[in-house]
Formats: sequence, C-alpha cells, structure tokens
Amino acid sequence: MIIEWRIVKKRGNYRPELCYSITLEPFERELAVPQVLMESSIPCPPCEWEPHCLPGTHERAGRQPGVYRLYTPDHKRGEATGRLRLPWREEQQYPEVEASFRELRARFEVVLNRPLKKSIFPVFTPKTCSPQQLA
Repeated sequence: MIIEWRIVKKRGNYRPELCYSITLEPFERELAVPQVLMESSIPCPPCEWEPHCLPGTHERAGRQPGVYRLYTPDHKRGEATGRLRLPWREEQQYPEVEASFRELRARFEVVLNRPLKKSIFPVFTPKTCSPQQLA
C-alpha cells in the first residue's frame, strides 16, 4: 500500500488542508482484502466546512476539534483520495497525520497477513457419524 500526503496552507487565517492518496499495490488488489476503517487522531475543526478561522472563533476560541475517519481503498478501485481541512494552529504542526497513516498501514497489514486459506478437517466420533462409517 502506497500512502502519499501533504499539507497545504494559504497565508493568513485560512485553515490548512491535508491532501492524501492511498493506492493498493497489484498483489494487494488480487488478494481482495477487505477495507480497513478506523477513527484517526487527525483533528477535524469545528465548522470544518469553512475554509478560514478568524481570531477568537472556533478552534482559536478554544473549541475542541473532533476527529476524521480513514479507510483503505476497496480492492476493485484500488485507490482512495481525500482532502481534509485541519484546524488552524499557530505552530502549523500536525503530528497526528503521520501517526494516523502509520496506524492505518499497521491495521491493514494485520488483515493482509491473515491466512489466505483455511482447511477444516472433520473429526468423526461415534456421536457425529454412523457405526458403518467408523468401521
């Protein structure tokens, strides 16, 4: 799985945007691994639909952000892209982004490494079969 991301911010009171793409490699698509969905630690600002945050409003007034959900692409499409608006921060540091993408990758690898094929062999006992089958 290839994860690419970048954070873009205009000058001034504009909120930064996280732009990302997640692409499954060909062998991962062939395995038809189910999607992984998780609640990330990437902060979702109050009124996230607004591209700006003026001083004294929303997160700059102390309102706590929510969080976004992340997911891996389905095996048919093989790619997922997104743009998430991040809360305005003076220091412009968002360590939650890298941590969340690392966690998404780790969870996907758990699903990817599950056994590909399970074989179940029935156990015959006097209670589960007839006497002729045991002979």
